[in-house]
Amino acid sequence: MAFSTCGKCGGRNFELKEVSPNLATYKSIFVQCTACGVPAGVIDYTNAAVRIDTKVKELDARLSSIEDSISRVQHLLQRMLQT
Repeated sequence: MAFSTCGKCGGRNFELKEVSPNLATYKSIFVQCTACGVPAGVIDYTNAAVRIDTKVKELDARLSSIEDSISRVQHLLQRMLQT
């Protein structure tokens, strides 16, 4: 399997960095090398925000389901201990 590497330092780890370009009225998300900060790509801020928000909502729904399951198990255990 091939790994992406930074064109400047050869680093293999990347991060997302929110930026506001000078004199711009918009934000962007840079995909940049964590070692030297050289950008490897740009993601439209609004599209990234929508995707992140969607993932957060999915995780929140899953967490709620897990909480409900734990609550049911606690209830059943309490009933078992009372008998």
